[in-house]
Amino acid sequence: MYAVDKYKELGFKRFSLRLFEKVYICIRDCLFSIKKRIEYLFFLKHKSFTIISNNCFGGWIYQKYKIGYQSPTVGMFILGDDYIKFIKNLKHYIDYPIRFIEPEEAHNVVWLENNVEKFGHYPIGRIDDVDIHFLHAKSSDKAECDWNRRKKRIDYKHVIVKYSMQNAWSEENYKAFVDWDFPDENKLLFTTEKKYGKPYEILFKCDKGKDKTTDAKYYRYVNLTKVINNMKDSEMYFV
Repeated sequence: MYAVDKYKELGFKRFSLRLFEKVYICIRDCLFSIKKRIEYLFFLKHKSFTIISNNCFGGWIYQKYKIGYQSPTVGMFILGDDYIKFIKNLKHYIDYPIRFIEPEEAHNVVWLENNVEKFGHYPIGRIDDVDIHFLHAKSSDKAECDWNRRKKRIDYKHVIVKYSMQNAWSEENYKAFVDWDFPDENKLLFTTEKKYGKPYEILFKCDKGKDKTTDAKYYRYVNLTKVINNMKDSEMYFV
């Protein structure tokens, strides 16, 4: 009987701990969302801005500020080599019509098969020679509709471009990003080791057993409101 009572007590403690964790996370996320909304309403200088990213990062930012997506690069990812091509000639790729390909036609299939659990079960778009992996789209029609609608919202005057240690990244890609002629104030480079002495290098702590940044934890390392307020006029880089 004693053992049974101790087991019940232990079970109750575990349940209470899990409940406390869930409540804490819920409250934390709610407070963070409220904080971001207040920042958007009262402290954000540029209400219109576009975030170009190699993954879903931009979508998280728009969601936190409680504003509509002003970029097509949300709900998707782009592999390292393709992403560097994409940002260096952004206007060309944005204006280029998208078509959809079979998974086996994608660039770097071996890496995708080994690292992307859903590979083969989501639409892959190709714009000229760049692949867009619509990880969260339910169909190619939906992906195309969202892409074409959101690309019309790009504010070329206020563009922030972010790259990180995700999606088949490489040191060569990082170097190309650093060397790319674009305002430092409009760049974000998420890394686990600062190598170039650039102000936009944001140092992340690498999660145990991983060699990449966990971009969803950006709020621990960078003040996005400050970055957005301090960005330069970027329109001349997209003519």
